[in-house]
Amino acid sequence: MSEHRFVDGAWIDDNIDAVGTVPVEPGSREVAELQSLLSGWAEAFCAARDDVESPGLRTSSRGLLRDEAQSFLRAIKDGAVRVTDTGHFMVTCVRAKPNGGVYSLLSKSGDGVALNLEYVIQAGATAELARDHGWLTEALDFERGEFDAFGYGPDGRVLLAMEAKCRARGTDSVEKLLREWLRLSEAGAAGAPTNAGRKYAELLRLCEAGTVVVWLVAANLRWAFSATTDDARLFLRPLATFPTHGALSSGPGESGRAVLWVEPHDPALHRAGTKGARGGCSWFCAERAQWSVGVREAGDSESVFALCDPHRARVETVYG
Repeated sequence: MSEHRFVDGAWIDDNIDAVGTVPVEPGSREVAELQSLLSGWAEAFCAARDDVESPGLRTSSRGLLRDEAQSFLRAIKDGAVRVTDTGHFMVTCVRAKPNGGVYSLLSKSGDGVALNLEYVIQAGATAELARDHGWLTEALDFERGEFDAFGYGPDGRVLLAMEAKCRARGTDSVEKLLREWLRLSEAGAAGAPTNAGRKYAELLRLCEAGTVVVWLVAANLRWAFSATTDDARLFLRPLATFPTHGALSSGPGESGRAVLWVEPHDPALHRAGTKGARGGCSWFCAERAQWSVGVREAGDSESVFALCDPHRARVETVYG
């Protein structure tokens, strides 16, 4: 990722261009293997339903991509995802749900069968959280609230929100989601009656309790951000590395978090237009800021808070 203090239009331009256009790779071993499995599940899905006449499987117009096929196959082989003969699946590396947490990779489309591609991507990415980033079963939820997955700390607070998309750019893409969030933040809006707007509103709410790591996933794209709020606006800071579950959920001082410096409040140290730049305390109170405090977050990103005396003491306790 290119270096920017906060996500803005220029950051999105630079980094979405770096992702480029992901080519369809029909000849790749992973795509062929997953396609074979899907065809078999579609046969059984058709046989089990009287309203489906043809087992012919319809995928999206762009086809399967190697990255998403590889991620989903690894999830199956690791036991993090279990799929039945008819294409119904469970994500086993997350908390159990009261209804059993059964989803379907396939659905009826006309007289045939269609692939629910987002489930392939979502399930594979959730398994990556467990396998590659150390998230424990009891700390993960799949398909919770407005997001595809949540990760929790020991106190039950949401520390991680994951959203997976079929595309990096274009319709219903990571790029479109980020640009909508940026627009809502710049407008000081609380959300909007859209998919992106509802996610924005929920993320604002979650950030009231503290910083949340946002993980956005698409083919050949894994972006992590540290999300914070200031004056009812959402700010995303790119993370160079994805924090592990242990780093995010450990106690003060154990996660790499630290207070780096403390100075008398200086509006110039805070992002223009924020509460801190106007002299208010960043931590959701009506007091005037007395201090500007620089901290290191989990994942080695840095933040600057404008704090009153009581919240300075709280930050020094939390960050160790």
